[in-house]
Amino acid sequence: MSPKFSALLVLIILEKAESALRPVVTFNPNWDKIFSTESLTMTCNVRSSIPADMIYTWYKDNKWKNTEQSIVIINAKTGDSGNYRCKGTKTDISDPVRLDVSNDYVILQAPLYVHEGDNVTLKCHHYPTYSGGQTIFYKDNTVIRDWGSDPELHIYNINLAGSKGYKCTKKVPYSEYSGEASIPMKELFTTPEIKVTPFPVMEGDNVTVTCHTNVSPYRPETELQFAFHKAEQNVQKFGSSDQYGFQFAKLENSGEYYCEVSGRMIVKRSKELNIEINEPFTQSEIIMTPNQMTEGDNMTLNCHTVRSELIPDTGLEFAFYRDGQNVQEFSLFNQYEVQSAETKHSGTYSCKVTFSTNKLTRSSKELYIQIQGNTKFFIILIPLALGILLLLVAILVTLFICSKRRSSVKPQEPTTEGFNTSSDCDVQPEITYSILAMYPMPQDAPVTTKENHENNVIYAVMNPKSRRQPAPDPDCIYQNI
Repeated sequence: MSPKFSALLVLIILEKAESALRPVVTFNPNWDKIFSTESLTMTCNVRSSIPADMIYTWYKDNKWKNTEQSIVIINAKTGDSGNYRCKGTKTDISDPVRLDVSNDYVILQAPLYVHEGDNVTLKCHHYPTYSGGQTIFYKDNTVIRDWGSDPELHIYNINLAGSKGYKCTKKVPYSEYSGEASIPMKELFTTPEIKVTPFPVMEGDNVTVTCHTNVSPYRPETELQFAFHKAEQNVQKFGSSDQYGFQFAKLENSGEYYCEVSGRMIVKRSKELNIEINEPFTQSEIIMTPNQMTEGDNMTLNCHTVRSELIPDTGLEFAFYRDGQNVQEFSLFNQYEVQSAETKHSGTYSCKVTFSTNKLTRSSKELYIQIQGNTKFFIILIPLALGILLLLVAILVTLFICSKRRSSVKPQEPTTEGFNTSSDCDVQPEITYSILAMYPMPQDAPVTTKENHENNVIYAVMNPKSRRQPAPDPDCIYQNI
């Protein structure tokens, strides 16, 4: 393995090492270009308390260079030009910085670190052993300051667009020489990025929106201000907090969000982030099986809802209530069962569903359940009772009819005198006389005749008491005539 490759491998390992600090290389004087024969000091600055046993390592163009905190270059040579980096014990490696050593007559010097928004000084510098005259400054080949005795140009509130295209011309001593500079502009802070936690966002979550940006490690003291917007409407004005949040997120909190960062008259805006508030479950509904209940039936109530695919199977819990009283505590089971239901189980039922992560809870509509009495016994008893009732009615009607008939018939006791008492007439029907023809006798008729005809009956009709009895023998009817 070659020494060059070994040094490069060490550098890669160092770059990947975990570290809480990143040192910064600084120059003194603070110019990115110098002439040969000039001197410069490089320092590896760790922006924190430095342990007494801190060991520093330097690299030039990825090659090991020195183990001191500072490198002093005296009588610089063009060979000293290059990219320098450093690291300390248990620190990350620094960003590279470029040093250019020149043998020209004129160079345009710029500070080592220039950030957007800075006030910058450019110096039209001539070789130390010569005398310098008046200077002209250009921007994009346009004169911005004509011949003047001041070799420095002051730029206020520089931005990225104004960091390139600078040039100067200087008389040294009788000829004109030029130097150019492209200012190595750095961002004061990076373009912000808006982030949201938790993600994905569920209804009921406590949401935090963060405006994330990185301040330049060379300007850690920079103070930033943050503002937040939703759909072009400001929801939090500029302030020191880089966070915006809302409690117990609602569906209407969904929308396009972006943030702005301001520092030293620089304002940067993030891209928009669509924050969608997801519904973890739909409105619950309580369902009874079967849909009609009778005493003795097994009743099952189901708390039905549709769970979002964004939450786990165990993310929901269910509870059941009757007439406002809890009958089953929250659990993963979405059913409530009653074995052999009774009328006392009648009532108004409802269920609640809660998302275990943020305790979002929803209640179902109420369902009134009536447990009907058991009618199986009555199904058998009613026909039997009706039969008995009809039988009693028939008996009573029969008795009533018989009673009416008896009360309407006035039987006469027949006279046995003069009747034939033969065995054929032992049983005589009760007879009523419906027509009697009585003939009066003349006043001059003999007494004997009156006596003989006084009670004579022309004819008689027998009405038997019961039609079901056989008619009596006619001879029995007329024996006394």
